[in-house]
Amino acid sequence: MQYDALLDDVRAGLESGRVEAADLRRLLVRTDRSIRPDVAGVLRAAGAIVFLFGLALVFGVGYDGYPHVVKLVGPFAFPALTLAAAIWLHRRRRPRWEVELAGMVGYVALGLAFETAGVAANAGSGYGLAASATAIAVVVAMHAAVRIVRLTSWGLSASLVAFTAFASDLGGFLDGGTAPWLLTAQFAVALAAGIALARRNREAAANALRSAALLALLACSFGIGDTGLESFGLWHLALTFAVAATLVAAAAFDLPGLMWSGALDGVVWIGAISAAVGQSAGWGLAVMLGGAGLVGLAILVARLRPIVAGTPARL
Repeated sequence: MQYDALLDDVRAGLESGRVEAADLRRLLVRTDRSIRPDVAGVLRAAGAIVFLFGLALVFGVGYDGYPHVVKLVGPFAFPALTLAAAIWLHRRRRPRWEVELAGMVGYVALGLAFETAGVAANAGSGYGLAASATAIAVVVAMHAAVRIVRLTSWGLSASLVAFTAFASDLGGFLDGGTAPWLLTAQFAVALAAGIALARRNREAAANALRSAALLALLACSFGIGDTGLESFGLWHLALTFAVAATLVAAAAFDLPGLMWSGALDGVVWIGAISAAVGQSAGWGLAVMLGGAGLVGLAILVARLRPIVAGTPARL
């Protein structure tokens, strides 16, 4: 057959280790059009989200006049509806992206419901701790129902961050600007988990690294806010390193989702650097030189990679 030579090359690559089985499976998944969103599916999902948003607006218009118990319980109807829809879609064997989207909308709605009910009850950190613990239980239950690692990792990451934050607040550990350091510790845990899972479960590792990137962004943002937006300092440098490391890791390990996290970090970095630089031409020149250095490093890496791989670099 016309593909015999190609199949032999792939087989030889797998046997020699030049081609990883995980990379080949990932390529096959990317080319499977049955799991990609189609026009009808996107329109259907957008319509459902808009309908839910309109229902929330109708509920919110009369919110102040509702009985107190309705103010406390009513908001949870929205996450219950969307999470139940995610489970229903999963059981109907709908495309994975539909299940994942419904689940993510449900988690956002759950967070908003906890916030709305907390404001209505004038609750404090104790309520936040109980709410985040409940959210962890919901995420675990959803994982048992739909088994989507990325959905679970995002929900679990947000819930655990909230849980540790409220627990630290109750313990009096968030006084004196300690929030950035708490988030930094959580970033270190997420980063270590991503590295440990890299060879065992690529998808779980990717989600842990995405969580680490977002935690780094939050830590640096809180740190910059504590030290002042107009003074360039340690947290600005940390944010710069976090953006660069996230983008390099996304490219080096072929993790598109991590690339989006790096892009988000980059947007925040631009704002933070702009506020710190202000009217200083010296700092502006330093940023320009840093960008030029990154471009030069990229050119050097591009030329050295073929040499490392065993082929001459193109000049």
